[in-house]
Amino acid sequence: MQLVGSKNAGKTTLLCRLTEELAGRGLSVATIKHDGHELEDERPGCDTRRHRESGAVWSAVSSASRAILVEERGLSLPELIRLAPPVDVLLVEGFKREPLPKLLVARSLADLELLPQLAAVAGIALRAELHARSGSLGLPDGIPVLGVDEAEALADLSLAAGARAGFGCGAPGSRGHRAGRSEG
Repeated sequence: MQLVGSKNAGKTTLLCRLTEELAGRGLSVATIKHDGHELEDERPGCDTRRHRESGAVWSAVSSASRAILVEERGLSLPELIRLAPPVDVLLVEGFKREPLPKLLVARSLADLELLPQLAAVAGIALRAELHARSGSLGLPDGIPVLGVDEAEALADLSLAAGARAGFGCGAPGSRGHRAGRSEG
């Protein structure tokens, strides 16, 4: 499931809530985030930065519990999905032009203007004040509208949308982001 919306709509907060909810169900979760700005570089003097300053176009550092990869080019969502480990659920923040199932996160009416530009919208998550009047907003029929605080229902919606898209999400060990599609 992709979480998309305007800047400061609450995508990261909701992604964290969904991750907590899904992990609490015993599912393994991986996340990918698109940054519309230049990524902040590693701190001066760190080894991976020194490697790249020496001419490396790809650098990795790994410890017993964590690894970090740095590549001197942007990666597409399909490339990032291929790099992700096999997990039960893959949540993506951003990449709104990609054709995966989406959850539009909106904090204002202006945020809803993005809706006609999106493909594969599986649901809309609204902040409380907007959700309270969602019936009068003229939202499309057939797209579930939930509040951003409804983590359990949004997690269920995410799993169902992933399963409908052929990702086999939902059961611990299903390795959903690899099921059914070569690109993830």
